[in-house]
Amino acid sequence: MVRLRLLVFFLALVPVVVLPPGARADDWEDAKREFRAAQKNSDTAVRSDAYVLLAGWDTPEAIDEMLSALGREKHPAVMRAALRALGSARSKEALASFADALAKRKGEERLFLLMALGDQPSSASSDELLLGELAGKDGASAALAARALGSRRAMGARDALLAALQHDDNRVRSAAAWALQGLATPPHEAPPPGQPDPGPPPVPEEMRETTVTTALVDALFAKDAGVERMPLLAALKQITGQEYLLDEKAWRALLAGTDVASIRPRPVTVPYFLGIPIYGQRIALVIDKSTRYHDIHPFSDERLREICEVPGARAIAHFKLLRVEDLVGAHAMRLLEDLPSSAEVEVLFFNKAVNPVFGRLTRAGGGARKKLTEALEELKVDDGIAAYDALNEALDLGGKSFAQRWKKGVDEIVYVTVNIPTKGEITDSAEVASAISLRARMAGVRVHTAGILTHSYELCRTLATETGGIYRDLTK
Repeated sequence: MVRLRLLVFFLALVPVVVLPPGARADDWEDAKREFRAAQKNSDTAVRSDAYVLLAGWDTPEAIDEMLSALGREKHPAVMRAALRALGSARSKEALASFADALAKRKGEERLFLLMALGDQPSSASSDELLLGELAGKDGASAALAARALGSRRAMGARDALLAALQHDDNRVRSAAAWALQGLATPPHEAPPPGQPDPGPPPVPEEMRETTVTTALVDALFAKDAGVERMPLLAALKQITGQEYLLDEKAWRALLAGTDVASIRPRPVTVPYFLGIPIYGQRIALVIDKSTRYHDIHPFSDERLREICEVPGARAIAHFKLLRVEDLVGAHAMRLLEDLPSSAEVEVLFFNKAVNPVFGRLTRAGGGARKKLTEALEELKVDDGIAAYDALNEALDLGGKSFAQRWKKGVDEIVYVTVNIPTKGEITDSAEVASAISLRARMAGVRVHTAGILTHSYELCRTLATETGGIYRDLTK
């Protein structure tokens, strides 16, 4: 596992290992044979290493070979290594081959290509390729193209991304909003040791135009707006410096040129879970009920009040909470009370096994609250933390096929843990994070995380960061 993590780290730092110009043609045949042999090895590290070596050729043939192997690969850690290898392509010929590969490949292989393009620098030809996918009919391809354009900070895609905020697919709208947030947030590199930090660079002029802010506010208050509201609010804060949340009157006043000092925001109350705002319409709560879930909570009265009395949310009676399970259960019940009637939810408790409360995504009404109350009363803790299995089950909600889950599956997951993974198909925290974030990004699902007591900080941080979610480290 250490070897695999070092490999992934290496890929993140070194874009590509270029072979010398004089490499012989038969060397490629040898490399291809070695790569294919490695893909038959049961050791995931061996299969992952092989992608690094093949990526060094940086040719269309290497891209095609890696894609073919990736289409057969089932282990998520190897899939992640393969994506980074594909994303490391830099030669003109290799990059040009992505267009041909997108035309020829189908299903997940096309989606892998689009994800890999997000790891490559912006260029006129590849940006045009992504813009074509963004304008296409396939929702998953459009969403991943939007994310790739945002990752590259391709400012030339601004208008197309603004138009995508009106897309009829909420996952495409969410990806476009995330990308626009990226365009409004230039990268900020830490200064050399001993040098003062000049602060973050200014918002690009193209993102400060009134047309941009107006489009973001219009999307924020569209009738069917949901999960995209989080990145929309983040983009508006970055551009305007204001935090009016879901107060349409305040935002409209700002757009009309009203003096900021005279605007008195009164934001609408939104559903929260452990301090995390929930904007989605199909939500899964994935809650660790291993042995420590029954522990007395570690919070002072003041800290507990902070957790239970979040500005903009309805307060929870913190003085009634004794154990971790009381705290999490009270927030789960409050969420079901505050969600709109159109929202659907599933609650997955897990230890060494996964125990769904409803068995499917269910309307968050009185019946759901009654069933959750019964589940909380009957809940028994046990040893074992099958985090990977539980998160996968959440991602599988909504249907057996990818297309079904895209239309009817979850758009937000909240993962709550009190420990580190110990059971299930994958137990290494880094691999769990890598595997789940890969699936979630491909499916357009945002994953929030909350850690209580000692937990896998790396797992929680990675899941939230890579999917656009929030990580609440409640040990602080």
